[in-house]
Amino acid sequence: MLKAFANIHLGGYALVGRSFLLNDTECERCDKKIRHIYNFPNHRVKKGEYVLLVTGVGTDKKYTDIEGDTIHKFHWNSAECIWNNTSDEAVLIQYEVISKHEVPPLDKVGAQTPLPPDTDSSIII
Repeated sequence: MLKAFANIHLGGYALVGRSFLLNDTECERCDKKIRHIYNFPNHRVKKGEYVLLVTGVGTDKKYTDIEGDTIHKFHWNSAECIWNNTSDEAVLIQYEVISKHEVPPLDKVGAQTPLPPDTDSSIII
């Protein structure tokens, strides 16, 4: 659970799950890998209120607990357990979207579907 020390909008914040797997044979280096990410919605939280993120399925809501604290509860909506390794880390990050582009789908063998004639194919992400 996180406590807001100022009035904030949660948009632009995310919680990432990082994990280090000792038996990860695909990894030559022993690094923490980002395995999961939850982007918070653009939601207002006032100073002194709390943000709670649960990994299970449910409906997001705001409520007051028995101590009178306001809790903004969000759901990752994952049917799988995210925190399943003793070396898992939850990391709160703040980010800024620099650019956003629609990416054309790939077929099953990896060939790119043709772009519509009016699409700028020079966009590099």
